[in-house]
Amino acid sequence: MGWVSVWGWAREQVQRRPAVAVGLAASAWIGGDWLLGRSPWAWWELAAGLAGLGVIVSLRRPASVPTPLTVEPTELEESQVRQTLATLTAELDRLEHDLGHPQTVLREKWAGLNRALIVSGVQIHCAGQAGSGGAAIGATLASQGYALVSDASSLADLKLWVTAEDLTASDLAILQAWHATAQPVWVVWNRPADLSASDEQQILQRLYRHLRGFDHATCLVTVLPPIGHVKSGPRLLHQALADLSPQHCLTWRYAQVLAAGRSLQTEIAQVHNTYRRQRALALVERYQWLAAGIAFASPLPVIDLVMTGSLGIQLVQELATLYEAPRSLAQARQVMITLAPALAQLGLVEVVTQTVGPLLKSHGLTYALGGAMQGAAAAVLVRVAGLSLIDWFSESAIRAPAAVSPPAGWQDRVHRTWQQHITTQFWQGFVPEWRQRLSLIPSAAE
Repeated sequence: MGWVSVWGWAREQVQRRPAVAVGLAASAWIGGDWLLGRSPWAWWELAAGLAGLGVIVSLRRPASVPTPLTVEPTELEESQVRQTLATLTAELDRLEHDLGHPQTVLREKWAGLNRALIVSGVQIHCAGQAGSGGAAIGATLASQGYALVSDASSLADLKLWVTAEDLTASDLAILQAWHATAQPVWVVWNRPADLSASDEQQILQRLYRHLRGFDHATCLVTVLPPIGHVKSGPRLLHQALADLSPQHCLTWRYAQVLAAGRSLQTEIAQVHNTYRRQRALALVERYQWLAAGIAFASPLPVIDLVMTGSLGIQLVQELATLYEAPRSLAQARQVMITLAPALAQLGLVEVVTQTVGPLLKSHGLTYALGGAMQGAAAAVLVRVAGLSLIDWFSESAIRAPAAVSPPAGWQDRVHRTWQQHITTQFWQGFVPEWRQRLSLIPSAAE
């Protein structure tokens, strides 16, 4: 019964940290080669251990991958939009579960998107320049049975911007912000009654020129018919509204809900990333000191390399699981292979020799100085790799949660991480803690 328990515990540990287990097995193999001759059965024992480890690793269960909001149909259907809202629901539920308390603001935004799908009739938001007559136009539309939305931040099937003259820079900024959220915008020109035909023509030309950069959902309408002979002039507001079909309005509404859903997904990911980063930093801290201890204690440099690489691979897997973008052992290994050249170019050994060595000597730690500096280099290497991976996973969680291959540009990312985090202040805190940890190793004082 005892052997069954030990086997179950060993299997669980290998399944949770297969890269570390592989590294330990490889280190044992190298150590066996170093100590070869003491036992004629050494090679057979090592081979059997590696074979058994391979069987256990192969039994790992695949993890699920979250679904990003990528629905972009030409003609949106309600079922497609509801599917994206279901994805948002799952992500928001996971966030609240991880944080342990409700996210009131995010939940209210989510509820607003669901409410937008059940509202009947055309929802219109009417605003405009001061003194342009926007309030009177809104009142007229309300009397005609249109539902007015007073809050500019709320979803509306159509947004009207009323102007009595040319559009100003602030007007265009508002239109751009509305346009960015997939909201159809009509610029309503409330022509002054005393305007001359020549002035009318000039204003219309400027208005059309301003709206040239918008899509077909942004157009120009007018309250009063033009007084001059204007070819292809703006349509009258009441005629344009009367020609809107219910399906047209639904298509606009679905597009807005989808765009707002993407924005909400980004907000959820950002809040989740803040929580995940705290846990991820604790992981990096744990693995950096584990790497430092192994490098300090190992008798051969090649074992340092094997174990540091194995720890890095396992760190990739645990960070990927934390950020809900699981990687297999092979994928995590590929990430570290891609990351390794950028880490090698940091010149870490020289930096540690020049920075850590004098500080250790100044504190009286002259014994095993070489091992201490090797441990420091391994710790900093794992830390830089871990912080770079945290930044990458944080970005991937917003852009593409299921991305597998690391992007190009690791050298710049690693260099930026080094510049931001491995500073003089870092060394001043790192060296005393490393020295304290070394004092707890019994062999260090011998």
